[in-house]
Amino acid sequence: MSERWYILKDGKEHGPTSFEKLKQLADKEKITAQDQVCREGEDWRAASKVAGLGLEPATTETKQPSNSSENKYPNLDRYLRILDSFADLLPALAILVSVVCVGIVAITSDSVETGFVSGLLVAILGVVYSAAAFLLRFFLKVGVESARVVVDIEKNTRQLAASSR
Repeated sequence: MSERWYILKDGKEHGPTSFEKLKQLADKEKITAQDQVCREGEDWRAASKVAGLGLEPATTETKQPSNSSENKYPNLDRYLRILDSFADLLPALAILVSVVCVGIVAITSDSVETGFVSGLLVAILGVVYSAAAFLLRFFLKVGVESARVVVDIEKNTRQLAASSR
């Protein structure tokens, strides 16, 4: 025998054996990645650390979060809530600005006719401004919901992958 290997399995030492026989035992799953092996004159080590045996180290589940439904993107969720709140306030803000502008024009006009025409023009611009704000609100809400759907799909994909292991 060119190389003499020993196996420590279940507290019992076995061997000596050749590397080829050691490889056969690994292939037949008679030894596992956690079993200890050593070459004559060397220290014991996990069988998974011996090159050529083809044993992968045992995987630990600590790499996966314990609760796969936990939020992976807490900052994104916070940002989406802020954006959603801003979208809710936007139309009210637009109407408030429009009313204030009409009031300023009405107070500062020299005559009633000029004030009426200027006020009417500002009111029309305010309506257009408010309509634009409602449209912007709609697009913000669509964007927020789209981002939430993408996050939910990603979370469900992770859960599905974790359950299929």
